[in-house]
Amino acid sequence: MKYKLFRSPGNLDKAVRKHELVAVETGKSIDDVANALIRAVRDDLAEMPEYTHCETAAYAPEPIHVRCVDQNPFLGDGRSVGGDCLVA
Repeated sequence: MKYKLFRSPGNLDKAVRKHELVAVETGKSIDDVANALIRAVRDDLAEMPEYTHCETAAYAPEPIHVRCVDQNPFLGDGRSVGGDCLVA
């Protein structure tokens, strides 16, 4: 599977056509390419002029816990996640 990493210059929903491709990685799962994508984020930040004299770092997000239920899955804010699982 191909995983593409984009940088958004602003609002994710309103500036869709302005997103810039940062990296493309191929692997069997997101776990296979996670470290390469994290390095790409770090390297991309390091090349930005506003971070010229800074040490840059990037880390993987916290794991997402999923709890499956029988009916009507909704997130805490009322949005439905579809299927039979909730994201905690």
